[in-house]
Amino acid sequence: FSICIRKREEFGFGSTNDGELASFIAYATAFPEGFMALIDTYDTMQSGVLNFITVAAAMRDIGLQAKGVRLDSGDLAELSRQCKAIFAKYAPQIGSGLVVVASNDIYEDSLLELNEKKHQIDVFGIGTHLVTCKAQPALGGVYKLVQLGSEPRIKLSEEIEKISIPGSKKAFRVVSAEGRPMMDVLQLADEKPIEDGKCMDLVRFTPNGSFEHFNTTISSSVPLMFQGLSNGQIVDENF
Repeated sequence: FSICIRKREEFGFGSTNDGELASFIAYATAFPEGFMALIDTYDTMQSGVLNFITVAAAMRDIGLQAKGVRLDSGDLAELSRQCKAIFAKYAPQIGSGLVVVASNDIYEDSLLELNEKKHQIDVFGIGTHLVTCKAQPALGGVYKLVQLGSEPRIKLSEEIEKISIPGSKKAFRVVSAEGRPMMDVLQLADEKPIEDGKCMDLVRFTPNGSFEHFNTTISSSVPLMFQGLSNGQIVDENF
């Protein structure tokens, strides 16, 4: 880690995320012959690719060659061009032949759009749309770390809908007086529970990427989450 810190200082990358750098170092240590870094966890160009360059340069010093980077959000075409430009700039320190892999729900239309934008992507990671089709759609779901011990954790992204809400949470389904589901509500685990018949101030995330406050009276609610495992042990017989 100290070697990479020195490399980062030499390159002038002083503002990159330390946690991301540590994870890249751990990954490169575990897979020295196949170091391919996902670089959009925090900020692709201001942190991710710079931390990759730092680790790739340290690997080069001891005779190892990094493979490249993966992009999973943002403007894939533009980011691929920027990555290739920075690869060329630091080629003497990190070697040549580094590849850019792109994923993020890629399918036929997005491939055509990327071609029109003159991307510089070398490899496409196509998963969901390889095994499903529009007639049999899939719901994408990804687990994100929201709390480590008692410390909340957040996943940042250049795409606002991919930013996670930090902290351990509980979920409820709000049901109308006629018994129809109205909405699902998330609360922090230590918040005051929803009370049926009470008016609550809630926040919703809109399709245009904004947040709106609104008030509604909760007719009734049903808890959606329960703990099935604790420290590797089953704690609910229904799990």
